Order: sequence, then C-alpha cells, then structure tokens
Amino acid sequence: MKKILLVLLLFMLNTGFLQAAEVVQGQCVDYDGHNEQLRIIVLKSTDTNKNRYEGPRNDVRVFNTAQAMMSKEPEVGDILRISFYIRDSEKVALKIMNITKQNSLKK
Repeated sequence: MKKILLVLLLFMLNTGFLQAAEVVQGQCVDYDGHNEQLRIIVLKSTDTNKNRYEGPRNDVRVFNTAQAMMSKEPEVGDILRISFYIRDSEKVALKIMNITKQNSLKK
C-alpha cells in the first residue's frame, strides 16, 4: 500500500499535477476591477530578492485577478504581494496581499 502511494505521489510530482504557486511583490501600476469576469492588475515588480542570477528586475507583469482572494481593492501606488500560477501563458492570481494597507493598520 505504501509503495502504491509513493508511486502515485512521484507520478503527480513529475507530471506537474502538484505545482507550487509563485510569489511576486511590487508596486501597483494599474488596476481594472470593473469587469467581474476578468479583473486585471498591472504590477511593476521590485528587487526584493538579492540573488543576482534570478531574472530581470523592475519588469511589468499583468495578472488576472478574477478569482483571487483580496481583502481590499488595491489603488495605484500600493505595494502588493501576489501569489499566482501560470495557466496557458496567463498569470492567474490566487491571493493578493496589500502591504501598504497592512503597514498603515499597524501604526
């Protein structure tokens, strides 16, 4: 029984069935929350990782946020942390954390 579960787990990991979400943090450049089917956030990512071998910095990314969990609607200029996955070359947001609003609540 344990061998079957182990083989099944290895199969799911190799096929990408179990995939971890990626996380990015940056400044909100634009937010369109009017359309319920396709809400879009445009994010300018910041250099939060000090690894110089990681990808390009200060790039602009577009996320589909129609099904994402978020507490408050972001405003232009807010610092956001977005966990997302890629589906058919589209970045689909799972959770959006507004760092600017969290910091203002602490004070």
